[in-house]
Amino acid sequence: MTNTHDMLNQIVSLYNQRNLKDAEIICRKVLEHEPDNANAHHFLGIIAWEVGELEFAKTCIEKSIALDPDNPSCYLNMGNVFQKENKYADSLKWYEKALDFEYSEKQKVYNSIGVAQTKLGRLEKAVTSLGKAIEQDPNYVEAHANISVAYKDMGQYEKALVSCERAIQLSPGFVPARWNRSILWFLKSDFSRAWPEYEWRWKRPQTPPKGYCFRSKVGRAGLSWENVVCV
Repeated sequence: MTNTHDMLNQIVSLYNQRNLKDAEIICRKVLEHEPDNANAHHFLGIIAWEVGELEFAKTCIEKSIALDPDNPSCYLNMGNVFQKENKYADSLKWYEKALDFEYSEKQKVYNSIGVAQTKLGRLEKAVTSLGKAIEQDPNYVEAHANISVAYKDMGQYEKALVSCERAIQLSPGFVPARWNRSILWFLKSDFSRAWPEYEWRWKRPQTPPKGYCFRSKVGRAGLSWENVVCV
């Protein structure tokens, strides 16, 4: 006899271990036995979001919401799907729905709202939202790192550095904070500290591998040629 509770716990454990393939397999096994299991649909949606299958992620989370409309995590994660699509205004609608519930992890919602507001250029609102995330959890590394980005975009470099330093104090290997600190030092012309810190760029997933060459066509006055920059 299938023990659904144990299987759902196993999914969470595998997800935390970043074993998404086996987590998906168990999700599907649960749904074979219980097609209307809201948690299994939700977890399958989160896994799909992780691997970039965003339309499927939406479908799964929508099913979960239809089966259990009182789970705030579903609204948070649906917002995350839209945010991954760079649809920040749409993501905010879902995050706001998550705030309608009593939720033990509201700091995650406020953090995600702050990121979306930063991307939309609503920087003062972003600082307010990220500040609420930090109030909820003073040791929330991501929120400290994200508020530093908002401060940087506002031109408040000293405040941005303070927030970066706090994030790095909490998690010395947190790449986004190390990267942002290097940019802040460049902006302040503190090159002796900026260049060594800039090496953290190689740990960013967005950074092309060493030796990668960018090729682009540039031109002026009817002439064109290929410009190649290697990193």
